[in-house]
Amino acid sequence: MRIKFAACIMLAGLLISPAMADIAVRLELGPGFTAFVYADIPLEDGIIGFGLDATPAHPDMYLVSFTPGPEFSPVGSTPDGDGIAGLVLPPTVVYGADVLLGTLLFGGTPAWVDLGYTPGDLTEGFATPGGFAQATFSGWYIPEPAALALLVCGAMLLRRR
Repeated sequence: MRIKFAACIMLAGLLISPAMADIAVRLELGPGFTAFVYADIPLEDGIIGFGLDATPAHPDMYLVSFTPGPEFSPVGSTPDGDGIAGLVLPPTVVYGADVLLGTLLFGGTPAWVDLGYTPGDLTEGFATPGGFAQATFSGWYIPEPAALALLVCGAMLLRRR
């Protein structure tokens, strides 16, 4: 009897508690060696801050700088040294489609860049007033500007034929 009662209480708690949606984060190519980090943040997962990792697939590619989006204040430095973070002052929360988290500027060899955060690192992820929100990430290949120009020229030549 007590087990059934406890199971009913747990089930009622699950039905009453709001489900946390998933924040979708994507990297979009900007001019040159830049990339924009956008997020689709549901209202129920409104964030007060974030911390991310941007990991290039090639060891000679490196992050030069990160500029947070207009809704976020910069964070001086982060424990892992990459500085990809932003904060808003409570009680403000940020949510919506296509929220610009910030702009990344890279240097070195062009490569694929993966976005994410280190599990268990309490300075990374998407902080909400009630904890951390779940997120899914997509990466992008950041090409060298000269290679991009060469591809455009090749496409124009093919188009003329």
